[in-house]
Amino acid sequence: MGYVTRFDVDAEYLSQFDIKVVGGKEHAEYWIPAEQLEEFNDHIIGDIEVIATYRDE
Repeated sequence: MGYVTRFDVDAEYLSQFDIKVVGGKEHAEYWIPAEQLEEFNDHIIGDIEVIATYRDE
């Protein structure tokens, strides 16, 4: 099972991280080091919204 989520992050904080393209230009994503995940979570603004769910068939 997988989830697609949407949430806002403080832009100034987020600017320190690199954007990586994986597969194609539509798959650009921020790479957050695992050791900084708790700090990253502290910079999430508002709620985390689940916008899609994928299940094994």
